[in-house]
Order: sequence, then structure tokens, then C-alpha cells
Amino acid sequence: QSGFTLVEMVVAVGLFSIVSVLIAQLFVLFNRAQVRSSLQQQMQSDGRVMMAQIADRIRSASIDYVSYGGAISFPDDTLFLIDEDNVAVTIAQTSIAANCPSAQSTPCLVISEGGADFSPLSSDSFTVDQVQFFIDPSTDPAESGGDNIQPRVTFAIEMNAINSSSIQQVSANLQTTVSSRVYFR
Repeated sequence: QSGFTLVEMVVAVGLFSIVSVLIAQLFVLFNRAQVRSSLQQQMQSDGRVMMAQIADRIRSASIDYVSYGGAISFPDDTLFLIDEDNVAVTIAQTSIAANCPSAQSTPCLVISEGGADFSPLSSDSFTVDQVQFFIDPSTDPAESGGDNIQPRVTFAIEMNAINSSSIQQVSANLQTTVSSRVYFR
């Protein structure tokens, strides 16, 4: 008689099951990698937009050394500027959910102009877990005897993507240095 024996069928089903499980695991692995890559790209894109907004503010403003009490301690988590219209601008990290784009995106990066309420700079797709502003020189160069250095700000931001899956933790660290184009001497 032609046909398969019971042992041959059990072996065939067993091999088919093993191959099916391996293929399913590969699919899940590739799917997770794609989701992680997508989250990373979105977060970096949003982070670059936020960094460009901060850089534009720094370029068109001067450092408000008075708000720092004359000398700046390093690093600082708040940046005080005075814009071209002589309006005070403050950029800082906050954990106040009402100032952030959403409760999930707390802590976030915010900006205030002229003492107005803070508005978010960061998006609702990530949290800003740490921000550091390094200002050089640490004292006002326009003061008598001050350093003859163009003021510049180096800022570093640590971000984490907001995702419902704890498996897909995605973070990014961004840093740049920007010189103020406003210099009084």
C-alpha cells in the first residue's frame, strides 16, 4: 500500500510546526525593528525641528546675564535671552503637565516670551528628560573688563519616545552649539 505511516505524519507535522514558529518569530523580530526604527526617525525629526527653533532664538538674541545673577553656573537647565525687541525670552524644561503638549509628554521643553505663560517647544511624541545649557563666556562680555568673546550656547537634550510598548524604548541625545549674532561691546 502507498501512503504515509502515522510516524511519518507526526514527524512531518512536527517539522512544519517548528518551521512555522521560527518564521513567526522572525516576523515579530523584524516588525519590532521596523517600529523601533520608525520611532527613532520620528523622534529625531521632531528633535531637529525643536533644536532649530532654539538655535534661531539664540542667534537673534543676546544672553540675559542679569537673570543669571551676573555669573552663570555650568550647566544650567534654563536659558535666559533678550530678543531684538528687548523682550525677555526664557527656555526651560518643565514637569508641569499643563505646559506640555500632553500629560504623556511630561517633562517637556517650554518657552516664554515677555513673561507670558509658557508654551511647549517639544512635541507630544517624546519627553525631554534632560536639558543642559552651557554658556560661554560665563560672565557678560559687554561689562567693563569682560572677555572679548562672542557669546555662544551649547545645549544638549536627552529625549525618550512615548510608546505604549515598554519593549520599544527609544531615546536620543542631541547637541549643538550656536553663537549669538547680537554682540554689544
